[in-house]
Amino acid sequence: MNNRSLCAVAALAVLGAVVNGASAHAGQELRLGVQGVYSQWDVDVAAPVLSVADTISAGAPGLGVLAQYRFGADEAAERNYFVGLELGLRTEGLGETQTFLVADVPATVETEASLSADVLWLAGYDFGKVTALVTTGITFLRNDIDASALGLRGQDANKHVGWRIGPGVEVDLTPSSSLIARANYTVYKEKSYTDQGLTLKVKPGGLDVGVAWMFKVDDLFGWLR
Repeated sequence: MNNRSLCAVAALAVLGAVVNGASAHAGQELRLGVQGVYSQWDVDVAAPVLSVADTISAGAPGLGVLAQYRFGADEAAERNYFVGLELGLRTEGLGETQTFLVADVPATVETEASLSADVLWLAGYDFGKVTALVTTGITFLRNDIDASALGLRGQDANKHVGWRIGPGVEVDLTPSSSLIARANYTVYKEKSYTDQGLTLKVKPGGLDVGVAWMFKVDDLFGWLR
């Protein structure tokens, strides 16, 4: 098991420890889940001092865990709408290389997104077996840059802050579990990467689609006990 997989397992264990023993109240619900995502990345890279810019485009998978706290929906009161908070953590699989021409000299830039975290608002309407969802909020991304030209090589890492928004559909599988399919569009703030006196301006973003398998916490831990 690699370091990224260990991080995902550890995060799920921590989330479980935090919510274990929590009791559900009418209109309130805690859920845990695992998620798989496929992202179509567009990473804008520019070297202002060299007057060159290009976009690195690639598709990449990601795996992670998430937790949701929902409140508002109450079957007994016939109230189907709800809002909530979602926390997510996932590894990113992006690793792509782009070659620029600077005065006919090739310069290679490799970008690698390794980890992202989300703090999102959640809203939805429960139609019964199917629920319509929308999420929006702040996301964080760790990205690494490796650049080389004329026999020189430099590396730098940075953290990007961005905004994520998108719709989703949830389908109940059992009284204790559900499946969420959704898409999110994300735009990250531009950051500067500097090494050996050369500064690169980097702005990641793109669209991701994913599936999450969710479990109601009280039902899950009641079954485990």
